Amino acid sequence: MDITSGHKRHLAACVIWLSFLFAVLSSEVTLAETTFPAGIERFSINDRAYRTDTTSSEKPQPIKTVSVSLPQPLRLENKVAQTSVFFSRYRDGNNVTNAGVAGGYINGLHLPPGRLFSFNQTVGPRTKEKGFIIGHNIHNKPVRGGGVCRMSTVLYQLAKKAGFTIIERHSHSKPVDYVPPGQDAAVDYGSADLKFRNNTACDMVIYAGLQEGKKGRLLWAELYELKPLVKCDLIVLRRPPGRPVWEDVEPQRLTALLLDGSSYISLEQLGGALGWKVGAAQTDGRYTATADTGGMKAVFTGGSKKAVVNGHNAELKNAPFVLNNSNCRFWVPLKEIAQLIQAEVVWEPRTRVVILNPGSAGVEGRTAINREG
Repeated sequence: MDITSGHKRHLAACVIWLSFLFAVLSSEVTLAETTFPAGIERFSINDRAYRTDTTSSEKPQPIKTVSVSLPQPLRLENKVAQTSVFFSRYRDGNNVTNAGVAGGYINGLHLPPGRLFSFNQTVGPRTKEKGFIIGHNIHNKPVRGGGVCRMSTVLYQLAKKAGFTIIERHSHSKPVDYVPPGQDAAVDYGSADLKFRNNTACDMVIYAGLQEGKKGRLLWAELYELKPLVKCDLIVLRRPPGRPVWEDVEPQRLTALLLDGSSYISLEQLGGALGWKVGAAQTDGRYTATADTGGMKAVFTGGSKKAVVNGHNAELKNAPFVLNNSNCRFWVPLKEIAQLIQAEVVWEPRTRVVILNPGSAGVEGRTAINREG
């Protein structure tokens, strides 16, 4: 059962710290060197995509321009932990429904570093107006909102997996039948609460809910680390740089993203700019992408530093990532791509752009430009 689709995008916009943004934009972009195994040849540039004969009147091959749509807020979500409890189709019907209602009030909750989470404060009173129905408590007595402890239990397990500090947690007065002893978390508005603290230095968000299926119902919760992304321009030079650098280079402007001081470019854009064939696929929840120049094929996996280049394993310094809610989903570290094609990557601090120069005529020294890495 897929518990990651169709339920994670209902969240309030989170504040991206202005200090972080200023620090990133004010710094030079630095990227570590990647070492590829001996025997791996480098990508070859499409001769018609990049011209070195500046005396010719022939224009470079027209390139495909991809208009990039980016989600807001602009950030990367890395899954830290997940947990779930499955219930058969007709088991504890109203109680499971109430637990799902409680999950709706928690879904998309932002947990900055140091923030204390309180189940009762987040969910509030279990009233009819808030969508709760009559369920039963641990003593099988009818009560509105009965069953929400199933969701607090799921969250308790999630917090433990994440290493959060548990501030308050209560066991039921007798064992429950949906988790092992000691794994439950009883809550009662006004008397018993579940509280834990984000004791990490990371921004977090909690997603939670109830997934309906043919075989049963799944209460789930997932925790993601939030990493701000900063948009910047990437200039692909399609002619050798002159003096100054922008003279007769026929630049193509793309969209790059900065993450932890490293620049990334989507394969969708890069394929159009350099005339490559690119593709992406999802298998068992993992995204893979290919870049094919006609003489070289590289395969990347989202979230993994392992790549395959013409059948040879390669280790990347920075892992590609998948950006949801964007038409350009698969983003690769620009430095690693540049190494494969023997291209030059530089950071232009004055205009705050990243430059990709596929040719042999170097950019550095032609203007106030700093090389990446």
